[in-house]
Amino acid sequence: MDNTARQLHGMEPSFDGENLTRMSKSRPPELTAIEAYPSACKRSGLIQSLRQRVENQPRQDKDEMDALTCALMAYLFANRPEELIPPTAPTPASEGWIWIPKDIR
Repeated sequence: MDNTARQLHGMEPSFDGENLTRMSKSRPPELTAIEAYPSACKRSGLIQSLRQRVENQPRQDKDEMDALTCALMAYLFANRPEELIPPTAPTPASEGWIWIPKDIR
């Protein structure tokens, strides 16, 4: 994922080795797991646009393509959450949420 993160918007990953070591001394790193539905997300123009920016992307293997789609969703969740459909009220936190981009076609 490091190469993918760098390719998206030309940025560096949030946690390189030095920053992660420095951060872990002050507080433990946080981990957030999200759920995405790759079949629906593939219909997003935003996901398609981000996919085009990734070099050496999978072309044929469906599982690898789904993994890339989920990685791009994680990128959006962490860096551009306004592009995703938020949970609707009154969705209980115990139910979780399947994240998809707002521009699903």
